[in-house]
Amino acid sequence: MICSTERQLELAMRSAEAEAAYRHCARKDYLERTDCAGGDSSLAFAEQAVAEAEIRSTQARLALDEHRAFCPFCSRANLN
Repeated sequence: MICSTERQLELAMRSAEAEAAYRHCARKDYLERTDCAGGDSSLAFAEQAVAEAEIRSTQARLALDEHRAFCPFCSRANLN
């Protein structure tokens, strides 16, 4: 049995991972188009967006893992 909180956390995790993948692709596309050496402020913005998306993805993954460990319904389901 999967509780509703676990479903919400799984959705949040997938959403955060999709955003991180999108940010990585956007950064890669920007680098391919501009051939910049790394001093551009737009590149710094893209790098920051990637880092923030990765942080959100990691936080969502950790929240899901923590929920699975401490939720009475999910922790029993993981034992089986």
